[in-house]
Amino acid sequence: MAEFNAMDTAAFKGVWVFCEQREGQIQTISYQLLSEGRKLANDLGVELCGVVMGSELNEDYVKALGGYGADRVYNIDSPLLKDYTTDGYAKALCDLIMDKKPEIMLIGATNLGRDLGPRCAARLHTGLTADCTHLDVDVEKYKNFLRTTSNIDVDNTKFEENTNLKMTRPAFGGHLMATIICPRFRPQMSTVRPGVMQTQPFDEAGAAKVVVEKVTPALTAEDIHVQVLDIKKSAEKLVDLIGADVVVAVGRGISADPDKGIKFSYYASFWIKAYILKFIMDNWRMVKIGTTQVQRKLFYNLNRERQKLVAQGFDPDAAMLSERLGVSEEQITEMDQRLAANDLSLNAQVGEEAGGATRMDFLPALGPGIEDSLGDSEVAELLREKLKTILPKLNEKELYILQNRLLTDDPVTLREIGERYNVTRERVRQLEARLLEKIRQHLALDIKDFSDAWIQ
Repeated sequence: MAEFNAMDTAAFKGVWVFCEQREGQIQTISYQLLSEGRKLANDLGVELCGVVMGSELNEDYVKALGGYGADRVYNIDSPLLKDYTTDGYAKALCDLIMDKKPEIMLIGATNLGRDLGPRCAARLHTGLTADCTHLDVDVEKYKNFLRTTSNIDVDNTKFEENTNLKMTRPAFGGHLMATIICPRFRPQMSTVRPGVMQTQPFDEAGAAKVVVEKVTPALTAEDIHVQVLDIKKSAEKLVDLIGADVVVAVGRGISADPDKGIKFSYYASFWIKAYILKFIMDNWRMVKIGTTQVQRKLFYNLNRERQKLVAQGFDPDAAMLSERLGVSEEQITEMDQRLAANDLSLNAQVGEEAGGATRMDFLPALGPGIEDSLGDSEVAELLREKLKTILPKLNEKELYILQNRLLTDDPVTLREIGERYNVTRERVRQLEARLLEKIRQHLALDIKDFSDAWIQ
Protein backbone atom coordinates (compact mmCIF):
# COMPACT_ATOMS: atom_id res chain seq x y z
CA MET A 1 0.00 0.00 0.00
CA ALA A 2 1.25 3.46 -0.93
CA GLU A 3 2.08 5.89 1.85
CA PHE A 4 -0.97 7.87 2.89
CA ASN A 5 -0.80 11.56 3.77
CA ALA A 6 -4.18 13.33 3.92
CA MET A 7 -2.49 16.73 3.49
CA ASP A 8 -0.76 15.83 0.22
CA THR A 9 -3.70 17.09 -1.84
CA ALA A 10 -1.85 16.82 -5.16
CA ALA A 11 -1.62 13.02 -4.79
CA PHE A 12 -5.41 12.54 -4.82
CA LYS A 13 -7.45 12.20 -7.98
CA GLY A 14 -10.87 10.90 -8.97
CA VAL A 15 -14.44 10.91 -7.69
CA TRP A 16 -15.72 7.93 -5.72
CA VAL A 17 -19.23 6.94 -4.71
CA PHE A 18 -19.99 4.41 -2.00
CA CYS A 19 -22.74 2.23 -3.49
CA GLU A 20 -24.83 0.85 -0.66
CA GLN A 21 -26.41 -2.59 -0.94
CA ARG A 22 -28.71 -4.44 1.38
CA GLU A 23 -29.27 -8.18 1.04
CA GLY A 24 -27.63 -8.01 -2.38
CA GLN A 25 -29.92 -5.22 -3.65
CA ILE A 26 -28.27 -1.95 -4.68
CA GLN A 27 -30.05 0.96 -3.00
CA THR A 28 -31.59 3.80 -5.03
CA ILE A 29 -29.37 6.41 -3.33
CA SER A 30 -26.38 4.79 -5.05
CA TYR A 31 -27.77 5.62 -8.50
CA GLN A 32 -28.51 9.19 -7.41
CA LEU A 33 -24.96 9.70 -6.16
CA LEU A 34 -23.41 8.16 -9.27
CA SER A 35 -25.44 10.52 -11.45
CA GLU A 36 -24.27 13.52 -9.42
CA GLY A 37 -20.72 12.15 -9.22
CA ARG A 38 -20.69 11.91 -13.01
CA LYS A 39 -21.19 15.68 -13.25
CA LEU A 40 -18.39 16.35 -10.77
CA ALA A 41 -16.02 13.96 -12.55
CA ASN A 42 -16.77 15.62 -15.90
CA ASP A 43 -16.04 19.07 -14.44
CA LEU A 44 -12.74 17.82 -13.04
CA GLY A 45 -11.86 15.67 -16.06
CA VAL A 46 -11.30 12.58 -13.89
CA GLU A 47 -12.60 9.03 -13.49
CA LEU A 48 -15.80 8.21 -11.60
CA CYS A 49 -15.58 5.05 -9.50
CA GLY A 50 -18.25 3.19 -7.61
CA VAL A 51 -17.34 1.17 -4.51
CA VAL A 52 -19.62 -1.68 -3.47
CA MET A 53 -19.01 -4.10 -0.62
CA GLY A 54 -20.52 -7.47 0.17
CA SER A 55 -20.13 -11.17 -0.38
CA GLU A 56 -20.67 -12.81 -3.78
CA LEU A 57 -22.82 -10.00 -5.14
CA ASN A 58 -24.67 -10.49 -8.42
CA GLU A 59 -22.29 -9.42 -11.20
CA ASP A 60 -25.15 -7.93 -13.22
CA TYR A 61 -26.02 -5.64 -10.30
CA VAL A 62 -22.40 -4.53 -10.06
CA LYS A 63 -22.05 -3.87 -13.80
CA ALA A 64 -25.36 -1.97 -13.78
CA LEU A 65 -23.59 0.77 -11.79
CA GLY A 66 -21.83 1.66 -15.02
CA GLY A 67 -25.22 2.43 -16.54
CA TYR A 68 -25.54 5.35 -14.13
CA GLY A 69 -22.17 6.90 -14.87
CA ALA A 70 -19.41 4.83 -13.23
CA ASP A 71 -16.25 4.31 -15.30
CA ARG A 72 -14.91 1.75 -12.83
CA VAL A 73 -16.41 -0.27 -9.99
CA TYR A 74 -14.40 -1.62 -7.06
CA ASN A 75 -16.18 -4.74 -5.81
CA ILE A 76 -14.79 -5.40 -2.34
CA ASP A 77 -15.71 -9.03 -1.74
CA SER A 78 -15.40 -10.97 1.49
CA PRO A 79 -17.59 -13.32 3.54
CA LEU A 80 -16.95 -10.94 6.45
CA LEU A 81 -18.75 -8.18 4.53
CA LYS A 82 -21.95 -10.13 3.93
CA ASP A 83 -23.68 -8.25 6.75
CA TYR A 84 -22.89 -4.64 7.58
CA THR A 85 -20.62 -4.00 10.52
CA THR A 86 -19.03 -0.67 11.28
CA ASP A 87 -15.57 -2.12 11.85
CA GLY A 88 -15.49 -4.35 8.77
CA TYR A 89 -16.87 -1.84 6.28
CA ALA A 90 -14.82 1.07 7.65
CA LYS A 91 -11.52 -0.85 7.49
CA ALA A 92 -12.15 -2.26 4.00
CA LEU A 93 -13.17 1.12 2.59
CA CYS A 94 -10.39 3.09 4.29
CA ASP A 95 -7.72 0.62 3.17
CA LEU A 96 -8.84 1.03 -0.44
CA ILE A 97 -8.99 4.82 -0.15
CA MET A 98 -5.48 4.97 1.31
CA ASP A 99 -4.25 2.81 -1.56
CA LYS A 100 -5.99 4.52 -4.49
CA LYS A 101 -6.30 8.10 -3.10
CA PRO A 102 -9.56 9.48 -4.49
CA GLU A 103 -10.07 13.25 -4.34
CA ILE A 104 -13.79 13.11 -3.51
CA MET A 105 -15.80 10.48 -1.61
CA LEU A 106 -19.62 10.59 -1.63
CA ILE A 107 -21.75 8.48 0.72
CA GLY A 108 -25.54 8.38 1.02
CA ALA A 109 -26.94 9.89 4.22
CA THR A 110 -28.83 6.69 5.07
CA ASN A 111 -28.71 4.99 8.46
CA LEU A 112 -25.75 2.98 7.21
CA GLY A 113 -24.03 5.95 5.56
CA ARG A 114 -24.43 8.19 8.61
CA ASP A 115 -22.58 5.54 10.60
CA LEU A 116 -19.90 4.70 8.03
CA GLY A 117 -19.01 8.21 6.83
CA PRO A 118 -17.81 9.72 10.14
CA ARG A 119 -15.87 6.55 11.03
CA CYS A 120 -13.96 6.68 7.76
CA ALA A 121 -13.33 10.44 7.99
CA ALA A 122 -11.84 10.00 11.46
CA ARG A 123 -9.56 7.15 10.32
CA LEU A 124 -8.42 9.15 7.27
CA HIS A 125 -7.87 12.37 9.25
CA THR A 126 -10.01 14.40 6.87
CA GLY A 127 -13.20 16.41 7.02
CA LEU A 128 -16.80 15.30 6.44
CA THR A 129 -19.82 17.43 5.58
CA ALA A 130 -23.05 15.66 6.51
CA ASP A 131 -26.51 15.81 4.93
CA CYS A 132 -25.54 17.76 1.82
CA THR A 133 -28.20 18.87 -0.66
CA HIS A 134 -25.97 20.47 -3.33
CA LEU A 135 -22.44 19.84 -4.64
CA ASP A 136 -20.18 21.85 -6.95
CA VAL A 137 -16.54 21.91 -7.99
CA ASP A 138 -16.86 24.50 -10.78
CA VAL A 139 -16.89 28.05 -9.39
CA GLU A 140 -19.15 29.42 -12.15
CA LYS A 141 -21.75 26.71 -11.55
CA TYR A 142 -21.58 27.45 -7.83
CA LYS A 143 -22.16 31.16 -8.52
CA ASN A 144 -25.20 30.31 -10.66
CA PHE A 145 -26.50 28.19 -7.79
CA LEU A 146 -26.13 31.13 -5.40
CA ARG A 147 -27.98 33.48 -7.77
CA THR A 148 -31.14 31.38 -7.48
CA THR A 149 -30.92 30.26 -3.85
CA SER A 150 -29.44 33.17 -1.91
CA ASN A 151 -29.54 36.97 -1.55
CA ILE A 152 -25.76 37.30 -2.06
CA ASP A 153 -24.65 39.96 -4.56
CA VAL A 154 -22.78 37.34 -6.57
CA ASP A 155 -21.58 39.67 -9.34
CA ASN A 156 -19.92 42.04 -6.88
CA THR A 157 -18.45 39.33 -4.63
CA LYS A 158 -14.93 38.00 -5.15
CA PHE A 159 -14.68 34.21 -5.39
CA GLU A 160 -11.44 32.26 -5.19
CA GLU A 161 -10.88 30.16 -8.30
CA ASN A 162 -10.34 26.56 -7.22
CA THR A 163 -11.69 23.06 -7.71
CA ASN A 164 -12.43 22.34 -4.06
CA LEU A 165 -15.69 20.50 -3.49
CA LYS A 166 -18.30 23.02 -2.37
CA MET A 167 -20.65 21.09 -0.11
CA THR A 168 -23.93 22.90 0.67
CA ARG A 169 -26.21 21.77 3.46
CA PRO A 170 -29.07 23.22 5.54
CA ALA A 171 -28.17 24.62 8.95
CA PHE A 172 -30.08 26.01 11.92
CA GLY A 173 -33.13 23.90 11.30
CA GLY A 174 -33.17 24.59 7.56
CA HIS A 175 -33.35 28.39 7.91
CA LEU A 176 -29.81 28.83 6.59
CA MET A 177 -27.81 27.18 3.82
CA ALA A 178 -24.12 26.72 4.61
CA THR A 179 -21.44 25.86 2.05
CA ILE A 180 -18.41 24.04 3.44
CA ILE A 181 -15.07 23.27 1.81
CA CYS A 182 -12.17 21.07 2.86
CA PRO A 183 -9.12 22.68 1.19
CA ARG A 184 -6.30 21.16 3.28
CA PHE A 185 -7.16 17.47 3.49
CA ARG A 186 -8.15 14.67 1.17
CA PRO A 187 -10.37 13.00 0.34
CA GLN A 188 -13.17 15.54 0.52
CA MET A 189 -15.99 13.53 2.08
CA SER A 190 -19.70 14.19 2.03
CA THR A 191 -22.87 12.36 2.96
CA VAL A 192 -25.76 13.33 0.69
CA ARG A 193 -29.44 13.25 1.54
CA PRO A 194 -31.45 10.66 -0.38
CA GLY A 195 -33.85 12.04 -2.95
CA VAL A 196 -32.18 15.42 -3.54
CA MET A 197 -30.04 14.33 -6.51
CA GLN A 198 -31.70 13.32 -9.76
CA THR A 199 -30.97 9.89 -11.20
CA GLN A 200 -29.86 9.95 -14.83
CA PRO A 201 -31.44 7.51 -17.32
CA PHE A 202 -29.87 4.08 -17.41
CA ASP A 203 -27.27 3.73 -20.18
CA GLU A 204 -26.84 0.23 -21.57
CA ALA A 205 -23.56 1.18 -23.24
CA GLY A 206 -22.16 2.46 -19.95
CA ALA A 207 -23.04 -0.78 -18.19
CA ALA A 208 -21.38 -2.79 -20.96
CA LYS A 209 -18.07 -0.95 -20.90
CA VAL A 210 -17.65 -0.36 -17.15
CA VAL A 211 -14.49 -1.86 -15.66
CA VAL A 212 -15.19 -4.05 -12.62
CA GLU A 213 -12.21 -4.61 -10.37
CA LYS A 214 -12.67 -7.23 -7.67
CA VAL A 215 -10.85 -6.41 -4.44
CA THR A 216 -10.06 -8.88 -1.67
CA PRO A 217 -9.67 -6.85 1.54
CA ALA A 218 -7.05 -7.53 4.19
CA LEU A 219 -9.80 -8.28 6.68
CA THR A 220 -9.94 -10.86 9.46
CA ALA A 221 -12.50 -11.77 12.08
CA GLU A 222 -10.28 -10.09 14.70
CA ASP A 223 -10.81 -6.74 12.93
CA ILE A 224 -14.54 -6.92 13.60
CA HIS A 225 -15.58 -6.46 17.23
CA VAL A 226 -19.28 -7.13 16.68
CA GLN A 227 -20.66 -10.43 15.45
CA VAL A 228 -23.99 -10.55 13.62
CA LEU A 229 -25.78 -13.69 14.83
CA ASP A 230 -29.14 -13.21 13.16
CA ILE A 231 -31.25 -10.55 11.43
CA LYS A 232 -34.88 -10.29 12.51
CA LYS A 233 -37.40 -8.57 10.25
CA SER A 234 -40.59 -7.15 11.65
CA ALA A 235 -42.32 -7.34 8.27
CA GLU A 236 -41.83 -9.38 5.12
CA LYS A 237 -42.65 -6.47 2.79
CA LEU A 238 -41.35 -3.04 3.69
CA VAL A 239 -42.21 0.28 2.10
CA ASP A 240 -39.32 2.15 0.49
CA LEU A 241 -39.53 5.41 2.46
CA ILE A 242 -36.20 6.69 1.15
CA GLY A 243 -37.31 6.36 -2.46
CA ALA A 244 -40.79 7.79 -1.90
CA ASP A 245 -41.67 11.18 -3.38
CA VAL A 246 -44.08 11.98 -0.54
CA VAL A 247 -44.18 10.53 2.98
CA VAL A 248 -47.17 11.16 5.25
CA ALA A 249 -46.34 10.44 8.88
CA VAL A 250 -48.86 10.31 11.71
CA GLY A 251 -48.08 9.94 15.36
CA ARG A 252 -49.90 7.92 17.94
CA GLY A 253 -52.67 10.46 18.07
CA ILE A 254 -53.79 12.75 20.87
CA SER A 255 -54.37 10.16 23.56
CA ALA A 256 -53.46 11.17 27.09
CA ASP A 257 -52.08 7.70 27.60
CA PRO A 258 -49.94 6.72 24.54
CA ASP A 259 -49.56 3.17 25.84
CA LYS A 260 -53.27 2.58 25.30
CA GLY A 261 -53.05 3.73 21.71
CA ILE A 262 -55.78 5.41 19.72
CA LYS A 263 -57.71 4.54 16.56
CA PHE A 264 -56.55 6.32 13.45
CA SER A 265 -60.13 7.42 12.76
CA TYR A 266 -60.14 9.40 16.01
CA TYR A 267 -56.82 10.98 15.12
CA ALA A 268 -58.00 11.81 11.61
CA SER A 269 -61.34 13.23 12.77
CA PHE A 270 -59.54 15.68 15.07
CA TRP A 271 -57.56 17.14 12.20
CA ILE A 272 -60.53 17.14 9.83
CA LYS A 273 -62.48 19.22 12.34
CA ALA A 274 -59.48 21.53 12.77
CA TYR A 275 -59.23 22.15 9.01
CA ILE A 276 -62.99 22.73 8.75
CA LEU A 277 -62.76 25.38 11.46
CA LYS A 278 -59.79 26.95 9.70
CA PHE A 279 -61.75 27.07 6.44
CA ILE A 280 -64.65 28.77 8.21
CA MET A 281 -62.33 31.30 9.84
CA ASP A 282 -60.75 32.06 6.46
CA ASN A 283 -63.93 32.27 4.41
CA TRP A 284 -67.10 32.88 6.42
CA ARG A 285 -67.98 36.57 6.20
CA MET A 286 -69.20 37.18 9.76
CA VAL A 287 -66.13 35.54 11.19
CA LYS A 288 -63.63 37.00 8.77
CA ILE A 289 -64.68 40.58 9.39
CA GLY A 290 -63.60 40.29 12.99
CA THR A 291 -60.21 38.68 12.65
CA THR A 292 -58.15 41.82 13.41
CA GLN A 293 -58.43 44.63 15.97
CA VAL A 294 -59.17 47.20 13.24
CA GLN A 295 -61.86 45.01 11.66
CA ARG A 296 -63.56 44.40 14.99
CA LYS A 297 -63.57 48.16 15.65
CA LEU A 298 -65.12 48.85 12.27
CA PHE A 299 -67.68 46.06 12.61
CA TYR A 300 -69.10 47.53 15.80
CA ASN A 301 -68.64 51.24 15.13
CA LEU A 302 -69.00 51.89 11.38
CA ASN A 303 -72.80 51.92 11.07
CA ARG A 304 -73.20 53.64 14.43
CA GLU A 305 -70.81 56.43 13.40
CA ARG A 306 -72.49 56.78 10.00
CA GLN A 307 -75.95 57.14 11.64
CA LYS A 308 -74.57 59.73 14.09
CA LEU A 309 -73.19 61.85 11.22
CA VAL A 310 -76.44 61.59 9.24
CA ALA A 311 -78.38 62.78 12.34
CA GLN A 312 -76.05 65.79 12.49
CA GLY A 313 -76.87 66.67 8.88
CA PHE A 314 -73.75 65.28 7.20
CA ASP A 315 -73.53 63.00 4.18
CA PRO A 316 -70.72 60.74 5.45
CA ASP A 317 -68.31 59.40 2.83
CA ALA A 318 -65.31 57.13 3.24
CA ALA A 319 -62.90 60.03 3.84
CA MET A 320 -65.02 61.46 6.68
CA LEU A 321 -65.58 58.08 8.32
CA SER A 322 -61.87 57.31 7.97
CA GLU A 323 -60.96 60.49 9.83
CA ARG A 324 -63.54 59.96 12.59
CA LEU A 325 -62.65 56.28 13.21
CA GLY A 326 -58.88 56.57 12.69
CA VAL A 327 -58.61 53.96 9.92
CA SER A 328 -57.77 54.10 6.22
CA GLU A 329 -60.37 54.75 3.50
CA GLU A 330 -59.56 51.33 1.96
CA GLN A 331 -60.53 49.62 5.23
CA ILE A 332 -63.79 51.58 5.35
CA THR A 333 -64.64 50.56 1.78
CA GLU A 334 -63.76 46.89 2.39
CA MET A 335 -65.91 46.69 5.52
CA ASP A 336 -68.84 48.32 3.67
CA GLN A 337 -68.59 45.66 0.97
CA ARG A 338 -68.47 42.86 3.52
CA LEU A 339 -71.43 44.15 5.50
CA ALA A 340 -73.45 44.67 2.32
CA ALA A 341 -73.09 41.03 1.25
CA ASN A 342 -75.46 38.48 2.66
CA ASP A 343 -74.55 34.92 3.58
CA LEU A 344 -76.94 32.54 1.83
CA SER A 345 -77.65 28.91 2.60
CA LEU A 346 -77.47 26.42 -0.26
CA ASN A 347 -80.59 24.81 1.19
CA ALA A 348 -82.61 28.05 0.94
CA GLN A 349 -85.56 27.81 -1.44
CA VAL A 350 -85.49 29.68 -4.75
CA GLY A 351 -88.76 31.55 -5.17
CA GLU A 352 -91.85 31.70 -2.99
CA GLU A 353 -93.33 28.30 -3.83
CA ALA A 354 -93.19 25.95 -0.85
CA GLY A 355 -91.26 22.77 -1.51
CA GLY A 356 -89.60 24.27 -4.57
CA ALA A 357 -86.04 23.97 -5.74
CA THR A 358 -83.10 25.07 -3.63
CA ARG A 359 -79.75 26.51 -4.61
CA MET A 360 -78.26 23.07 -3.98
CA ASP A 361 -80.26 21.75 -6.95
CA PHE A 362 -78.43 24.09 -9.31
CA LEU A 363 -74.90 23.09 -8.31
CA PRO A 364 -72.99 21.09 -10.97
CA ALA A 365 -72.18 17.46 -10.20
CA LEU A 366 -68.71 16.94 -8.78
CA GLY A 367 -67.96 13.90 -10.91
CA PRO A 368 -67.18 13.79 -14.64
CA GLY A 369 -69.99 14.54 -17.05
CA ILE A 370 -71.73 11.92 -19.16
CA GLU A 371 -69.74 12.99 -22.22
CA ASP A 372 -66.42 12.54 -20.41
CA SER A 373 -67.46 9.17 -19.01
CA LEU A 374 -68.57 7.91 -22.42
CA GLY A 375 -65.39 9.20 -24.05
CA ASP A 376 -63.17 7.53 -21.43
CA SER A 377 -65.04 4.24 -21.91
CA GLU A 378 -64.55 4.33 -25.69
CA VAL A 379 -60.85 5.17 -25.32
CA ALA A 380 -60.36 2.29 -22.87
CA GLU A 381 -62.04 -0.17 -25.26
CA LEU A 382 -59.95 1.09 -28.19
CA LEU A 383 -56.72 0.72 -26.19
CA ARG A 384 -57.60 -2.85 -25.16
CA GLU A 385 -58.10 -3.83 -28.78
CA LYS A 386 -54.93 -2.14 -30.04
CA LEU A 387 -52.78 -3.55 -27.21
CA LYS A 388 -53.55 -7.08 -28.42
CA THR A 389 -51.61 -6.35 -31.61
CA ILE A 390 -48.40 -5.46 -29.75
CA LEU A 391 -48.25 -8.60 -27.58
CA PRO A 392 -46.30 -10.70 -30.15
CA LYS A 393 -43.63 -7.97 -30.27
CA LEU A 394 -42.89 -8.07 -26.53
CA ASN A 395 -40.32 -10.21 -24.76
CA GLU A 396 -41.03 -12.28 -21.64
CA LYS A 397 -40.15 -9.52 -19.16
CA GLU A 398 -42.21 -6.91 -21.00
CA LEU A 399 -45.23 -9.24 -21.19
CA TYR A 400 -45.01 -9.94 -17.46
CA ILE A 401 -44.76 -6.21 -16.58
CA LEU A 402 -47.65 -5.37 -18.91
CA GLN A 403 -50.00 -8.08 -17.60
CA ASN A 404 -49.06 -8.08 -13.92
CA ARG A 405 -48.26 -4.43 -13.28
CA LEU A 406 -49.80 -2.13 -15.92
CA LEU A 407 -53.08 -3.92 -16.76
CA THR A 408 -54.16 -5.22 -13.36
CA ASP A 409 -56.02 -3.77 -10.41
CA ASP A 410 -53.58 -5.47 -8.03
CA PRO A 411 -50.13 -4.70 -9.53
CA VAL A 412 -46.99 -6.45 -8.34
CA THR A 413 -44.19 -4.32 -6.91
CA LEU A 414 -40.87 -3.46 -8.53
CA ARG A 415 -39.14 -5.59 -5.91
CA GLU A 416 -41.24 -8.66 -6.76
CA ILE A 417 -40.45 -8.31 -10.46
CA GLY A 418 -36.77 -7.77 -9.69
CA GLU A 419 -36.65 -10.94 -7.58
CA ARG A 420 -38.43 -12.90 -10.31
CA TYR A 421 -35.86 -11.93 -12.98
CA ASN A 422 -32.86 -11.37 -10.71
CA VAL A 423 -32.47 -7.68 -11.52
CA THR A 424 -32.57 -4.48 -9.46
CA ARG A 425 -35.70 -2.44 -8.81
CA GLU A 426 -34.16 0.44 -10.70
CA ARG A 427 -33.59 -1.85 -13.69
CA VAL A 428 -37.26 -2.90 -13.55
CA ARG A 429 -38.25 0.77 -13.50
CA GLN A 430 -36.17 1.31 -16.64
CA LEU A 431 -37.79 -1.69 -18.35
CA GLU A 432 -41.24 -0.37 -17.45
CA ALA A 433 -40.45 3.09 -18.84
CA ARG A 434 -39.09 1.55 -22.05
CA LEU A 435 -42.21 -0.62 -22.39
CA LEU A 436 -44.51 2.40 -22.00
CA GLU A 437 -42.56 4.25 -24.68
CA LYS A 438 -42.82 1.23 -27.01
CA ILE A 439 -46.59 1.14 -26.41
CA ARG A 440 -46.88 4.86 -27.11
CA GLN A 441 -45.06 4.54 -30.42
CA HIS A 442 -47.14 1.52 -31.44
CA LEU A 443 -50.47 3.18 -30.61
CA ALA A 444 -49.49 6.46 -32.24
CA LEU A 445 -49.05 4.63 -35.57
CA ASP A 446 -52.45 2.91 -35.40
CA ILE A 447 -54.65 5.53 -33.75
CA LYS A 448 -55.38 8.92 -35.28
CA ASP A 449 -55.23 11.80 -32.79
CA PHE A 450 -53.52 9.56 -30.21
CA SER A 451 -52.81 11.29 -26.89
CA ASP A 452 -50.04 10.38 -24.40
CA ALA A 453 -52.52 11.15 -21.60
CA TRP A 454 -54.43 7.96 -22.46
CA ILE A 455 -51.76 5.72 -20.94
CA GLN A 456 -50.46 7.86 -18.10
